Amino acid sequence: MTIVVVDDEPAIVKTCESVLGAQGHRVYGFTTTREALAHLAHGAADLLVVDYMMPEQNGFEFIQEAWSLRPALRVVMITAHGHPGRDPWRGAQAVQRHRPHPRRRDGDAGSATRLSDLEGASPFPKPPYPWSGN
Repeated sequence: MTIVVVDDEPAIVKTCESVLGAQGHRVYGFTTTREALAHLAHGAADLLVVDYMMPEQNGFEFIQEAWSLRPALRVVMITAHGHPGRDPWRGAQAVQRHRPHPRRRDGDAGSATRLSDLEGASPFPKPPYPWSGN
């Protein structure tokens, strides 16, 4: 699998490159969304691993631009930033309105535990979200 990692923290990018590369994946790491979008315009990508909080644009904005270049690109969003009382997937609902997402082959839209589980998976959980009481 060819994986593009985008995070403004170089240590996170290097860690992802190391861990995912050791599993046999080809990994391209970027610390700016501009560089990652340039790669996506012409380079290979099966999966995008993207941080939510980045200085150029947030992860949801970046994903929308990435999908304009590669509509079938699968996405995993990571973040170390949280805010008590705020639904972290509120922005995901807006993204989902603009792009329908297929479910996993077994019909489960739940979280994946292995990269192989991501084939055809939705990058965001569907409501209701069990952790938010919806």
